[in-house]
Amino acid sequence: IPIEKDASKRAYKMLVETGELTEEEGIGVKKVLDSAALTYIASFTISLLSFVRFILYIFMSRKRD
Repeated sequence: IPIEKDASKRAYKMLVETGELTEEEGIGVKKVLDSAALTYIASFTISLLSFVRFILYIFMSRKRD
């Protein structure tokens, strides 16, 4: 996740340095890049919760036997 956040920062910096963006566009692009990074955090959280649920299911089924 830190890698994705860093990639977003580098992409934004490159776009600003090359003059590809106006100041107004830069604000929108930064929001989009930050949102893209947040999708990775959300995906990781869902995967982690699914794994914990699976482990709990295994332990709960063993207690019943």
